[in-house]
Amino acid sequence: MIRLRPAEPQDAWAAYQLRKQIQPDLQLAAHDHWWTDTWEHRFMAYDGPVLVGIIRLSQEGVIHLLVAEKERGKGLGTQMLQAIKRVAKELGFTRLQAHVEPANIASQRAFLGAGYRPTQFEVIL
Repeated sequence: MIRLRPAEPQDAWAAYQLRKQIQPDLQLAAHDHWWTDTWEHRFMAYDGPVLVGIIRLSQEGVIHLLVAEKERGKGLGTQMLQAIKRVAKELGFTRLQAHVEPANIASQRAFLGAGYRPTQFEVIL
């Protein structure tokens, strides 16, 4: 069962390590600037004692999900998305959304598995 806890300033390094998995060229200074100057709800996700990812929620209700590379394929993204629904409701959100790349099939499956539904379509011209 996934447990979310609010991210704290000392989580900056762990978040940086997670972000580097999908942004290998990310510089620490850029991450630190983002970590300190970006407003959003951030939650560290744990499966037992193991940090498995981070999930972020903007003030507009946009979700950003990142599951650690070695933890992917275990259904943890779906569990994180289910958990954030409960937290978001407690924070007063009435709607959540995400922007998932068409090629990101794993993320699409996670959102669908957590009860989210696609509502927007686009085409790049």
